[in-house]
Amino acid sequence: RCIIVVITAIVGILVVTLSLGLVIRRVFITDKQLEEVYQVQASQSRGEDAISASRTENLRAIKENQKSIHVIMRQALGYFAVYALTIFFPMLEICEVVNAVAATRMRLIFFPLQGFFNFL
Repeated sequence: RCIIVVITAIVGILVVTLSLGLVIRRVFITDKQLEEVYQVQASQSRGEDAISASRTENLRAIKENQKSIHVIMRQALGYFAVYALTIFFPMLEICEVVNAVAATRMRLIFFPLQGFFNFL
């Protein structure tokens, strides 16, 4: 019974890790691309005496997008951390790695809090 549960949990953790890893990777790549565009736009505007309003607006939009990207990255990491925290104690309880009473108490505390943590 323990082996089936552990294998299922490991597969679930791998799927969640892979999914969130791909999201974080894509967000990181997009952040780097936006930074490169920002650097090009900023260097072009330094060569001009007067910065056009559209170029200034483009630079501002790029920076706002980068802030949004950082929020998304933190949120993805937070979802993964909450998932890992809530699945950890039931696995300990099922496999009887530690004291069953302690693992059960931790599961009863953290498992219902998963929704609350995701809400935050």
